[in-house]
Amino acid sequence: MKNALFTFILSLLFFTPTDVSAQLDTVRLATEIHDLFSASQLPGLSAALVTADGPAFQISLGYANQDTKAPFLPTSSIPVGSVTKTLTGMAIVKLVENGKLAWDAPISDHLPFPIVNPYFPDEPIRVYHLLNHTSSLLDGKKYGQTYLLDGRAGVLDKEGMHWGYLDFLEKHERISLSNFVEQTLSRKGKWYKKKNFLKNLPGTVKEYSNINAAVAGLIVEQVSGTSFANYVQEAIFEPLKMSTSSFAGHIDYNETRAKLYFPSGHRVPPFELATYPDGGWLTNVSDLSLYLQDVLGGYQGRAGLLNEESYKLMLPGDKDEKRAFWGMGSESRLIGHTGSDPGVHCDIRFSADHPVGIILLTNTNAEDNEELWQQFKGIMDTLTQAAAKVEP
Repeated sequence: MKNALFTFILSLLFFTPTDVSAQLDTVRLATEIHDLFSASQLPGLSAALVTADGPAFQISLGYANQDTKAPFLPTSSIPVGSVTKTLTGMAIVKLVENGKLAWDAPISDHLPFPIVNPYFPDEPIRVYHLLNHTSSLLDGKKYGQTYLLDGRAGVLDKEGMHWGYLDFLEKHERISLSNFVEQTLSRKGKWYKKKNFLKNLPGTVKEYSNINAAVAGLIVEQVSGTSFANYVQEAIFEPLKMSTSSFAGHIDYNETRAKLYFPSGHRVPPFELATYPDGGWLTNVSDLSLYLQDVLGGYQGRAGLLNEESYKLMLPGDKDEKRAFWGMGSESRLIGHTGSDPGVHCDIRFSADHPVGIILLTNTNAEDNEELWQQFKGIMDTLTQAAAKVEP
């Protein structure tokens, strides 16, 4: 069934001018990815190679809806999990650039309630501590409460849906971003515990935590005077012409949104996150390509959505504090982020030494199944080898 889509999807490949992809055989690459995908159990997939001048390659394969056989298109949108954190980092840096927020400001100065590590009550947690995961904040046992049934999904077609996960979502009461952060990290919160903090001085120990991005998103709201979704729409999506990006739970469920699948084949109920700045970005390979194109330009010293100095602040550099949720492997020297949630896996990255962007996303949580994960990695390896042939 997957092979039947190849002729159709091949016509959707985006070929760039020869000076960008002169050494890249895009037809051969498309065939290699198609063959790997056809041998896999991945439901749908989109992939792209991107330079600072635009896409060098783009392909979509498989199904956005396995029941109706609707094809997975470049505009088929899925939540991209923790890749959202890079967007939150960009939003913070934009506020810093505009003089509305200081990089090293104590976070409690920009929140409606104080957040203090109880083990170090006199040492403030600063904005950049959130962005490089040295804040000493932990998610806590109640983090699962942030997963909610999408309030705008409408009447659910429950046929083929994972009933256990649907029950999990329906048990959670709706809660706002601000309320969840307050209940978890404010001393008066009902879920507050010392265990929600590391026994380490803020700024000294790196510990990945989703709530860092949630708090950063709340700071964006407090400083900008509007919702995180509205701020990102106006400050990032619109200037970069990312016309099909949004946040789950903040728009009506629409036809461009792909169905999500567990490795078992059961459909994932449509969900949203109360802490959506840490994982609720709903997007696709087309908009991710525009986003990564801007980042790559900034990495190479070009002004874009941000000025040159702001990109240096946002992306990994010589000092660990100079990053805004963009990770960098010490040995691989790959800069980027991955995102995984029920029914989704997304990876965006580029080499610090050869800045050509790679995007790969699929509508299943491949990381949670060894066979699917090896299939996903095989396609990623092929894209990585191809990226080396593209002129940055």
